[in-house]
Amino acid sequence: MYQKEISEIMAEVQSSPEGLTQQEAAKRLENGLNQLKEAPKKSSFALFLDTFKDAMVIVLLIVAIIQMVMGAHVESIVIFAVLLLNSVVSVIQTKKPKGR
Repeated sequence: MYQKEISEIMAEVQSSPEGLTQQEAAKRLENGLNQLKEAPKKSSFALFLDTFKDAMVIVLLIVAIIQMVMGAHVESIVIFAVLLLNSVVSVIQTKKPKGR
């Protein structure tokens, strides 16, 4: 659009340098306000599950399961605890700035 003449742009958007007339503004408002629809919010549980889609987390889950099968229960419990803590902190950090 930056390469077009002002008159061409005004014709495309059906306006003028003076702005819209009252009638045209009222007509355009019948279609609704010029606002984007808000994206659906994810639940805390969905955010929690999303943290387990990371490749490193999947690798650690597999390692923890292998450790459990091999009898190293303490190590696998520690890995599960760290992953759980990581997920909880991630959900808190995601929701906090957005004020959900």
